[in-house]
Amino acid sequence: MTTTITGALTADRYSFWYGDTQALFDITLDYVKQRKQFGRAIGSFQVIQHRLADCYVDLEQSRSMALLAANSVAAG
Repeated sequence: MTTTITGALTADRYSFWYGDTQALFDITLDYVKQRKQFGRAIGSFQVIQHRLADCYVDLEQSRSMALLAANSVAAG
């Protein structure tokens, strides 16, 4: 019983964390598309693209962890 409750709490934390992170990523992506520097959107700079790609990989890994936690709770 305790393991199920702990698993449910873990799954809940992962899902909230993923949702918050997804929202922040979306806001950041919109910002880099709009923000101009040197006459160009900063999203066109390679260093920004690389950092956003790293963030996206982390985001997808957190989504996978949230799904794994939820599936583990569902399986009992």
